Amino acid sequence: MRFEYYGVQTLKKKRPVSVLLKAVRQIINRFIEDYNPSILVIETTFFYKSKNTSGLIVLAEEIKAVAKRKKLKIVEYAPKTVRKCICETGKATKRETAKVLCSRFPELQIYIIQDRLWKDKYWLNVFDAIAIGMTYFLKKGR
Repeated sequence: MRFEYYGVQTLKKKRPVSVLLKAVRQIINRFIEDYNPSILVIETTFFYKSKNTSGLIVLAEEIKAVAKRKKLKIVEYAPKTVRKCICETGKATKRETAKVLCSRFPELQIYIIQDRLWKDKYWLNVFDAIAIGMTYFLKKGR
């Protein structure tokens, strides 16, 4: 197995929701045009009492709405399900998940340790995204 693309799109936080929703639509539409996927696999968003969480849920719903309009199959997995599938324990950390992925995909090893906190956070999010996609393939027996 090889990767066609991996990355995380970062959005500026302090913007009105309408601006963020427009940006999300553009990002998802561009990604669909560029890669022509048939499935969108995402992490289930949970509601925690946090002002950031409600915005995240709105953005996730917008991503799913765009995917539905484009006729993509949508699959969601809870974080514990992903970590259990990848690491064999739902209590694994982001870093432990990243290490397991690096053992399977050695080309990712260069991203496991970063010299800046923002880079570390970015790449741990990328590893999470890869883990979500891998969970789909592992559960489907591919």
